[in-house]
Amino acid sequence: MVIVNFARWKSCATAKTLEEYNKITIDYVTKIMSDFPKNKWENYWSKISMEVMPLNNMVAYFHNNSDGLKEAFNISLFCRNLLLNSDKIIDNYIKNSTEKTLNNYYSELLHLKQEYLFKSFDSIQTITLKSKIENIEDNILHNINDLHSLLTNSSKTWKDVKNALSDNEYAIEYGQMFAPANNGGTDTTYCALVVGKNFSAPQIALAVTIKTIDSIFINNDGDALFYTELYKNRTMALYKTLFAEAEKFMPNARTIYYSPCGKLSQLNFDLFMDDNGTKNTKWFACLPLQTFRR
Repeated sequence: MVIVNFARWKSCATAKTLEEYNKITIDYVTKIMSDFPKNKWENYWSKISMEVMPLNNMVAYFHNNSDGLKEAFNISLFCRNLLLNSDKIIDNYIKNSTEKTLNNYYSELLHLKQEYLFKSFDSIQTITLKSKIENIEDNILHNINDLHSLLTNSSKTWKDVKNALSDNEYAIEYGQMFAPANNGGTDTTYCALVVGKNFSAPQIALAVTIKTIDSIFINNDGDALFYTELYKNRTMALYKTLFAEAEKFMPNARTIYYSPCGKLSQLNFDLFMDDNGTKNTKWFACLPLQTFRR
């Protein structure tokens, strides 16, 4: 459980202090990751994602200045992409390497991964293959010079996303943020960071508490009937709590790319309806992406 001193952050946090905090945290986590086996990386990725992203979004929301919003979007991209980028780093490094040992390791790795795809998940052979794959990945990583630097500097920025958009296209990076709860404690809330082609900085919209969304999915197995009832009975509520505030930043939208997180990944934003019963698809196409890493 993360305890946040809201008064302290609201009074003294600036985009500059946030940037310094992010640099220290990223440096610390990537150094640890570069020294540990790859199968342990997710533990450190979870730490940085579940603490740093919500803290950045909180400061960006309550201060609402352009530098803080840029920093929040950038750290969101970094955190969401960190594990994905590790595979790209391995691929790109080896493609440009003339080291025979690395190339041999990589050839063996590709062969084992291909073999792994055709094994049943619970078999002894699968467990053995997985162990071999992890060992080879670690051997490759230990042979990469300055892995820490590669992990730290491999992410895209909000400007890369902005420059990739055309007119009437927008990108939404959904994330989590800390917010003060009515009982004096801390609530974790969904928020939406929005970028458009002509934006000078991202914009942020507050959504709904994670508890509210989680409660929708309690005691269901995610079958077709559940989703049919969900979009039939709650689609207007979902629109209001997850989309309406972000939509204010997207006039004349024709295509909206959104990167969901948590339970939001299980929802089809195209089926949301406004108060008039009009589906999003009448006005624009909502296209889900795992992350804005490309």
